[in-house]
Amino acid sequence: MMDLVLKNARVVTPFKEFNGWVAVRGERIAAMGDNDDPPRAERVIDCQGKALIPGVVEPHTHLGVSGRATHAEEVQSETAVATLGGITVVFEHLRRKDNLYREIMPSIIDEVSPILHVDFGFHLGITKHEHCAEIPECAERWGLRSYKLNIGGYGKEQNPYKAVVADNALIYDCMVNAASITPQGIVMTHCEDVALVDHFIRVVRDERGGGSGGLKSWNEARPPFCEDLDMRRAARLAKLTGAKWYVPHTTIDTGPGIAADCYREGTQVVLETCPQYLYLTCEDPYQVGALGKVNPPIRPREHVEAIWEGIKNGLVRVIGTDHVPLEKGGKSIWEELPGFLGMQVLLPIMISEGIHKRGLTLRQVVEICCYNPARTFYLYPRKGTIEVGSDADLTLIDMELEAECSDEWLQTKVTNVYKGIRFKGWPVVTVCRGSVVMENREIVGKPGWGKCVQLPGDDREPALDLSEAIWR
Repeated sequence: MMDLVLKNARVVTPFKEFNGWVAVRGERIAAMGDNDDPPRAERVIDCQGKALIPGVVEPHTHLGVSGRATHAEEVQSETAVATLGGITVVFEHLRRKDNLYREIMPSIIDEVSPILHVDFGFHLGITKHEHCAEIPECAERWGLRSYKLNIGGYGKEQNPYKAVVADNALIYDCMVNAASITPQGIVMTHCEDVALVDHFIRVVRDERGGGSGGLKSWNEARPPFCEDLDMRRAARLAKLTGAKWYVPHTTIDTGPGIAADCYREGTQVVLETCPQYLYLTCEDPYQVGALGKVNPPIRPREHVEAIWEGIKNGLVRVIGTDHVPLEKGGKSIWEELPGFLGMQVLLPIMISEGIHKRGLTLRQVVEICCYNPARTFYLYPRKGTIEVGSDADLTLIDMELEAECSDEWLQTKVTNVYKGIRFKGWPVVTVCRGSVVMENREIVGKPGWGKCVQLPGDDREPALDLSEAIWR
């Protein structure tokens, strides 16, 4: 007897697609088949031909930085709404510049563990050389192998989150220490040249009187070549150190080409982009204005299409949302905080814009949203796939369901730049480790079900298959 069976499904992974069923016992996938005779189960969900894919692995959120709620409150609320997006693993960019991580990680893990709706992981923000020295200990004690540097993005003119900008010495130190552990650590860099950003903000805001005052001005104040320059700098340091290099929120048309150059030179790199850079433009017809302020900025249409092309040719390999639950409004583009929600719309944008409009296959969407992030952060094959023995993380999608992104539909009280926009293709059931946590757009999971996925000594099988990691 199984605990759960999902039958009459279109089961889709990056490698195969079949019409059949998936059976769950406990927290894992116990069996699957393409016939009409699934095993008996305590509960059976008739998928009625809808698409069943692995749970989405979301590699990029910022929680507890908005000032509107505590860290714990945002972890609980946002891991809950993640289920609406078919997400079963959420990674947070944790930054504690005034502390050593060896001192605070036990209390942070204790803080979040009772309130997680889905599984959870951390990237550590590196702000000083003492953090670099901690990398081997953080990897051994808590399984933390990804480290974030702001090598740009926040300068003297615009730094509302008080980010510490890393110089070349800190980047190098972090990369050397990350490359020294087994399996190797992953160094993430926010790339926007700080001095140039400060210069252009002053030019556009002060000398040009603020420009248009909208997203076009924000793009002019942080032009694409600022991102390009810092990507090339980080690529050079990654090559010198042999580090694994991850680029979050890639927005520029030259980004995929930089990745291609890295591959030719033997540098290991993974490019991430975000749904906002695949849909919104700084000439946005929906006129979201300052609500759409984000770093790096929303770009012109030619950059949007270049990133889509990078997805198609395999140079942009991961989608994250850069989700920040902010309450915004009433301020100018120069005063507003950067960031907005993204987890609820990640899959709908990939399906509506990628599959329905641009001809991507669902297998490609599964690869970039599930399989690749799991491989990047050493979670595969426990996550990111539908195989016997893997965690029963599953998302059922109605590919034809069209809905407007109202606050009610997204179940959010924070800034929703997608309000009034309609997308086609939405998750209708989310299963995290065998438990139904969202059904028919209702969050039914309970806080405390999710687990911290990186902790060593986890007795859940299967063991990680590092030979299948995305890094080569």
